[in-house]
Amino acid sequence: DLWRESGRYDDYGKEMLRIKDRQDRDMLYGPTNEEVVTEIVRAYVKSYKDLPLNLYHIQWKFRDEVRPRFGVMRSREFLMKDAYSFDLDFEGARAAYNRMFVSYLRTFTRMGLQAIPMRADTGPIGGDLSHEFIILADTGESQVYCHRDYLSLDVPGEKTDFANAAEIGDIVKTWTTPYAATDEMHDEAAWEKIGESDKVSARGIEVGHIFHFGDKYS
Repeated sequence: DLWRESGRYDDYGKEMLRIKDRQDRDMLYGPTNEEVVTEIVRAYVKSYKDLPLNLYHIQWKFRDEVRPRFGVMRSREFLMKDAYSFDLDFEGARAAYNRMFVSYLRTFTRMGLQAIPMRADTGPIGGDLSHEFIILADTGESQVYCHRDYLSLDVPGEKTDFANAAEIGDIVKTWTTPYAATDEMHDEAAWEKIGESDKVSARGIEVGHIFHFGDKYS
């Protein structure tokens, strides 16, 4: 019922694994959990004073992938860490988006990975803005495009003040000004304005994805 309420039961597509129980009722394996988490907030948050709120969620996901490949890179069953922020207004939501953006930069760096944030299609999850964090690798399934500057940008350090929205916003601006896009969002005209020596076109592996939903689910 929650998926029908959000409109995604019919819109999500063939990746959604659907079954019927013995009473012939429609059931599904959750490919993602925006609806469930939003229902929790709807049931328990009764005042604006309870916001902002950030709920972390670690759950097995199931998707009927067309081409499962390379073990954990693209599988039909996988364990995912999600975080869902609920904010009072647009500005608060964008500030939360920016904090997650910078958090991912720092997290992947501590793991020894060079992850490049790229403008990405929001797909069936929805929203008006999203970035995928991509690691360049020959085994990647996605074609990606970015400016060579990304290979040498300084990652925010330990003293980053996440409570300072202006500081975090400046970091995000630095990391989104050079061109970087997944194949679905690639702009050939903008790409051609970049000098040949500064172009990086490669395969990439998605290791993180953030979305700005606005009020799509709430």
